[in-house]
Amino acid sequence: MDGGWVYLVTGGCGFVGERIVELLCQQDYIREVRVFDSVAREEVEKLSTGKKRAPTSL
Repeated sequence: MDGGWVYLVTGGCGFVGERIVELLCQQDYIREVRVFDSVAREEVEKLSTGKKRAPTSL
């Protein structure tokens, strides 16, 4: 595996979808969470892009 899992959450702007995205972002083994929703809402602006966590140095 190349650095972790990537998840696509459909309906990510809905009540359940938002909570699923929040929970997925807390997991260490997940590299990226992508959100797709047909309804654009202001809450989408709260989502960040880029690396989930900064790499730690050895």
